[in-house]
Amino acid sequence: MAINYALWTPRLKSAITDIDAAALELVTAFGNGLSVPFYPSVNEEDYGTGRLLFGRIIREIEVASAALLRVDQSTVQGKGVDSEILFDDILKRQRKLFEAQLLIVMLTRDKIWSDNMAPYYFLHVHLVADREELRLKKADLSEAFGIENDFINRSLRSLENRVKRLPIDQANCTWSRAELEDKHITAVPNPLVSSVGALLGATSCFYLFRKWTPVLPVAIGVAAACGALAGLRKLGPPAKPGSRIHPQSAKEMFFDARQDFTSLERVALGLTYRSLFGVSSGQIHFNVSRLHTSTCNESEFLNAIDQTALLCVCLLLRLERLVHKLQPVAILPHCNALRQRFEQQLPNALVNAVFGEAGKGDLVSVFKAEGSGNFVGEVIERKERKGKNGHYRYCAYKTRHVTGGNEDWHGANAIMLLVRRGDIPAFLQTAVELGFVAPQHQSNLPAAMAQILGNQDAVTRLGPLFQDFLPKLFFVQEYVKQQSGA
Repeated sequence: MAINYALWTPRLKSAITDIDAAALELVTAFGNGLSVPFYPSVNEEDYGTGRLLFGRIIREIEVASAALLRVDQSTVQGKGVDSEILFDDILKRQRKLFEAQLLIVMLTRDKIWSDNMAPYYFLHVHLVADREELRLKKADLSEAFGIENDFINRSLRSLENRVKRLPIDQANCTWSRAELEDKHITAVPNPLVSSVGALLGATSCFYLFRKWTPVLPVAIGVAAACGALAGLRKLGPPAKPGSRIHPQSAKEMFFDARQDFTSLERVALGLTYRSLFGVSSGQIHFNVSRLHTSTCNESEFLNAIDQTALLCVCLLLRLERLVHKLQPVAILPHCNALRQRFEQQLPNALVNAVFGEAGKGDLVSVFKAEGSGNFVGEVIERKERKGKNGHYRYCAYKTRHVTGGNEDWHGANAIMLLVRRGDIPAFLQTAVELGFVAPQHQSNLPAAMAQILGNQDAVTRLGPLFQDFLPKLFFVQEYVKQQSGA
């Protein structure tokens, strides 16, 4: 992989310096957290003010930053144990930052901050987490020893009641879910009533049989039904469905939060749930599938480094928003510099990886697995998927190899635009003038591209995009952009 580490490494290290400076600035700016006149319970100031949540996030950023400082070219390209240890460590940090990012996106929504109710939403987050910790302890005692702990049971009920009584709109708490537990009406036989019912039914049937009336079948049915109903006893009035509060899964949180992602967050968190969280989870867990690579490679390592650093940046910028909600006039120069570098100067190659820029008939390069090479394809169909509110969209492309072959779908993050459909004639004319394409093939795209792709001089002269090009990584695109003078 053609990464210029002499240019890439300084960009990463300078980013870590910027991250650490912004984190320290936010710690000072956040101070004592939210100003809350009332707490539903004592000793929960850290919950209602957001201090605990804020502190945990900053701590995760600091630990991730320290891990990234250990990165160098030899580690990224290495295949030894040291590289594997650092790779796994970074993936673990990335996974925790991913979850924190989803939560903080939800907590910076305007509806959380309306009517000065934000402290109660912060409290909700922590109470749900407390309940989950106790639920797991209860399950451990039950599964391992077959016992119950009354204190844990009382605490669980207390937490559930407190969460439900919070003066907030529970529908806004998309970091949690309520599982209904239907309590069905039960009925059991009463031996005495059943016996009387059976006697009444038998007597009625005998009487009707002697008279042999035309209504005998109906009468027998009615008598049997009366006997059955008389023989059952209800156990109390109908019960209302109950519910238990649980934290939402990371996957469901991702699907909910991504509608509010900034462009930078979409780059950092990936286009799909699996593109970041799923991959890191698969690498951390033991896996015996032959489709899974058990050791890290340069491409995956660079992706992990890139996304972990960008997640740190995204979290800091979200925390900056939180501070400005509390102190609208706060001046945070380090956070502003971070925003300028990462959000406002986001390389176009990364934005296009999110939204897609190719159209039907365009020539594109399609990423394949590392080591298997990329291929030049023609876009046959473009599919765009929009969110419910239309605020985000993800693209996919059906392509076929430009020289012919099977058609298949690929996500936008696997596609890079090479030549627009309208520019293909001029592109082929240039190739003919350079002697890379025979004149008689100029109007035959598959034949012309077969000649170009089969000639290394043509590939080199017509642009590096036809080679195994650089991945869509922030720090790679940053130095490429500077080198090109863009």
